[in-house]
Amino acid sequence: MKPERFPCKCNRSRVSGLGQILHPPDPRVVELLRVVAEAIGIATPRIYADPTVDYAQVDERDHIYYKPAFFEALFLLDPSGLLVLAVLAHEIGHIYNEHLSKPWEDPWEQELEADRFAGCVLSSLCEESGAFQRIIRVLSRSSTSRHPPGEERSRAIQEGWESCARVCNDSEKASPGSSSFLETAGKVAGGVVIGIGIVALLDAIFG
Repeated sequence: MKPERFPCKCNRSRVSGLGQILHPPDPRVVELLRVVAEAIGIATPRIYADPTVDYAQVDERDHIYYKPAFFEALFLLDPSGLLVLAVLAHEIGHIYNEHLSKPWEDPWEQELEADRFAGCVLSSLCEESGAFQRIIRVLSRSSTSRHPPGEERSRAIQEGWESCARVCNDSEKASPGSSSFLETAGKVAGGVVIGIGIVALLDAIFG
């Protein structure tokens, strides 16, 4: 039996336990989070927009925090929301695997486990993982103490996708549209082609 969902009741800014100001999440983000949670049969985590975090993260209460500018960049690259959904699936992967309660584990392996989880979610929702793999390779061009290099993370996403692959039809896709324009690294907006590649856009915002 699936646990009852508890939608985010965050219609105004609040102060977190860490002292930072939190803002209501974008309704598009809330809906994408609901899609992921429902797909794997868990309660929808609470989510907040927090300009102070790097990209996205979870805390010990299983709350998710995301950087608004980062998600806006992902929506610009893919208006269908598939890239944002993939990032949310990665964060839920940390929650699902209880990573924050296991500080003794290798942080690289935790990240790779969350990446495999995200790949599995995308496959279960009949979505491709290629665009998310490209974003991860851009964001993780250099490894850190917590994050493996992008190529290793990309392989983990593909492994997760393949482990959950199934035969899908078009009506089963979770989000409208596609990320096919990422292949040409451009975006059509109002009839004008804006030649902004993935690397250039993310570098301009976070470089």
